[in-house]
Amino acid sequence: MSQATNIIETCWRPANILSYAVSLPTLTAIAWYHGKIDRAGRTLDDVITESSQFADTEYLSGLFQGDDLPAGERERLAERLASLTGIPVSRWAERNLRLSKHDFRAELLAAEGLVLYMYDGRYAGPPAVPEPAVEGSFSAHVGGPVNPTGVSAIVDALEPAIATHLKDFLEAGRPGDYRGMEPPADAEGRAPADVWRWGATSPFGDWPYMDSIARAMTRAPAMRLLICIGLFDLTTTIGAARHAVRQSAWPRERVRTAAYAGGT
Repeated sequence: MSQATNIIETCWRPANILSYAVSLPTLTAIAWYHGKIDRAGRTLDDVITESSQFADTEYLSGLFQGDDLPAGERERLAERLASLTGIPVSRWAERNLRLSKHDFRAELLAAEGLVLYMYDGRYAGPPAVPEPAVEGSFSAHVGGPVNPTGVSAIVDALEPAIATHLKDFLEAGRPGDYRGMEPPADAEGRAPADVWRWGATSPFGDWPYMDSIARAMTRAPAMRLLICIGLFDLTTTIGAARHAVRQSAWPRERVRTAAYAGGT
């Protein structure tokens, strides 16, 4: 479901305050799901709306002020962040109101000895032994191995499920073999020759994704864009998708977003 049109805007670089603000609604959704924040009379939509409004205004403003933020205001924001994420006030205070998505998934269920699954925060598992990430690889960007929590059954089920959906439900005939992010190598460790590659750039490179889509929509007046959001996806978050639409040059009347209670 998840979009990747503006990852460069939302990468978890320490100085990129925007990344913390756009990630917050997803942290809230996952904390709500696991019962780590007050759920009394509050639906998932309620807490996402509340978190989004706070992230867009008070939180982003506080981050922008940095060390100039008054101590009393800093404490107030830390308390509000704790109420929206289930992470203690002390952790927000000592982190200067900044908590990366990776820190969050390691800390939310730490008392149970569990780490959240990066691509769907509803799932969790015991911490895995970290594997060294090759510089420039996908795992290097997501902060470790692609499947760090030991729930490979989720990933392994995706490809056959998509193939079945294309064939039986969409009646798409045989559109071709569906290739996952990491297709199986041959006996000598080589990837298939026709594997989909990003070319000279990666989804995490600094290039204008949204401009490419804008040009395509200009050339094809009938083109419509649907951006799907997985509410529990820690990779491309709720706020990142909304930010992409706001900052793009896309004809707004031809763009639609849809949110689903799922992951990537």
